[in-house]
Parts: sequence; structure tokens; C-alpha cells
Amino acid sequence: RAWACSALAVTVALLRPMPAFARAARRYATRAQENQASWITMGVLVVFFAVAFLNSKKEDAVEDARIKKEAERLVRLKKEFDQEAAQDGEEEFADDTLAASLAAASDKIAEEKKKAEEGEDGAEGDAKEGDAKEGGGDGDGDGPAPKGKDDGDKK
Repeated sequence: RAWACSALAVTVALLRPMPAFARAARRYATRAQENQASWITMGVLVVFFAVAFLNSKKEDAVEDARIKKEAERLVRLKKEFDQEAAQDGEEEFADDTLAASLAAASDKIAEEKKKAEEGEDGAEGDAKEGDAKEGGGDGDGDGPAPKGKDDGDKK
């Protein structure tokens, strides 16, 4: 409704045969009025430039403070990182040394796995021979029968 009323008022003002502002427009400005208008215009421009300059200074100060805080944070993080590195030892990990240590670890795991398989094969063979000699075990080849309530109550 407000827009419709505003549009109607503007339309009526423009369509009138002689608008009220037409009489005032015929008047000419004097030199004093022109000088006054130019001083007012320059004053407004100076105020706009002053506000822009002060706003720029404020933003620069805020940005400088943010940069200083970020630099201090990075220095603190670097010190913490250096301290952790010193605590972990002076040993530097290069790609070659890392690859060599991984290869050594995988060889060690492979050897342990091979020994464990040989140990299991030997233990199973011994258990089968021992069960066959003694007649013990439950017959599935994995060692003696488990002991429980049922084993002790066979009477």
C-alpha cells in the first residue's frame, strides 16, 4: 500500500500542468550563493575524505594487530615443534633411513613368522606322536582333550 500511495503522489505531482517547484526553478542564483554552494560542496567532500582516511587508519591498525598476533602464534608453534623434536631425539629421518628401517622391520617380522610356523609344525608333530604313544587326546590331533567337569566325573 505504501508503494502504491507513493507512486500515486509522484504521478500526480508530475502530471499537474504547473508543478510547484517550476516557479522556484526560474530564479537565478547570485554569485554569493554560488560561492556558498561551492564552499559547502568542498566541505562535504573534505568530511567524506576525512572519514575515509580515519576508517583506513583504523583498518590498518586492526590488520597490523592481527598480523602481529599471528606472527607470535607461529613463533610459539615453531618453538613447541622444536622442543618436541629435541625431546624425540636428535635423529633425523630421511627418506633413505626411513626406507631402511621399514625394510629391516619387515624382514624381522617375516623371520618371526617363519620361526612361529616352524615351531607350530614341530609342536604339532610332537603332540601327535605323544598322543599316539600315550593314547591320550581326543583324537582330533590338536593335543590332549580339554579338562572339565565331564572328564573328572567318569565313574
